[in-house]
Amino acid sequence: MKNNKLVDLMIKKSEESFLLAIEIYNKPTIKYRVEGFAFFICNAWELLLKAKMIEQNGESSIYYPTKSGVSTRTITLSNCISKIFTNDKDPLRINLEQIVELRDTSTHFVIPQYEKIYRPLFQSCLLNYIKKAKEFFKINVKESLNTTMLNILIDQDELSEVELIEKYDESIVKRLNRNSKKIANVVNSSPNDKLAITIDYNYAVVKNPKEAKSTFRVTNDADEAIMFIDKPKNANLTHPYNGKRLMEKVNEKLVEDNIMTRLGYSELKLLCKNNNYYCNTDFCYTIETDVNPRYTFSEKFLNEIIKIIKKDPQIFEKLKNKKS
Repeated sequence: MKNNKLVDLMIKKSEESFLLAIEIYNKPTIKYRVEGFAFFICNAWELLLKAKMIEQNGESSIYYPTKSGVSTRTITLSNCISKIFTNDKDPLRINLEQIVELRDTSTHFVIPQYEKIYRPLFQSCLLNYIKKAKEFFKINVKESLNTTMLNILIDQDELSEVELIEKYDESIVKRLNRNSKKIANVVNSSPNDKLAITIDYNYAVVKNPKEAKSTFRVTNDADEAIMFIDKPKNANLTHPYNGKRLMEKVNEKLVEDNIMTRLGYSELKLLCKNNNYYCNTDFCYTIETDVNPRYTFSEKFLNEIIKIIKKDPQIFEKLKNKKS
């Protein structure tokens, strides 16, 4: 490693900035949450990426080159991102670039309503940082905090456009609407948990109320009524993992937890057929084709597989023996 002391100092500052980003966002009394989070999470990433560049190519790699060969100006975070993450289609890179853009334009235009737009990106950004800190420097950031703090949530009343214009300048509201559409298009065009993580509440009608985690009823009382419930129709959001991506995520978690079992195509197929998971719409979405159906899988299914393997790491061997 080149320049151990400088790299160590930058990593420590990066971790501190990462924790500050979470603390600011999760502190209910702070109104500067979106801007504060964007500033500190960008600072955390910049320090982490520059530490990686110094480790790989020496301290000079983080400075702008000059004719004399000496510079006091370090490169921007955007420069770091393009040098470390060279694939401009990488969801992690797209996620970071969107948050950097927010930070760079947040001085005058950001209002609390931006939380709803950017929260899915912020959530992914946190998890991406944790993964890269471990990959680059074998640092487990999660040891420094209660993992429940990683779930950043919003609790905000919806305001109509008229109410927003009454509260803010019209130009700010127009910018909010433009950014909302832009982020929605970015997320929908490349659904991936490295880019954005959404939290949805899904309801289904069941005959037995005891099987439900929450209930609703038909009533004339407007204070208690649910005005409408719409069934999600975008499988890219509800079931974002194809088989390859699902296996990658499961195996990453197994490695992290020092479990030797690995999930491959044959194991996935065996598990799904044995438990009839292909027919479970909570877990699996079927795409009918002219040849064979294709399947995509939900976050819930990913967690279910990890739970099954942790409970019995020999599960696949037992299923294979049972089949034979």
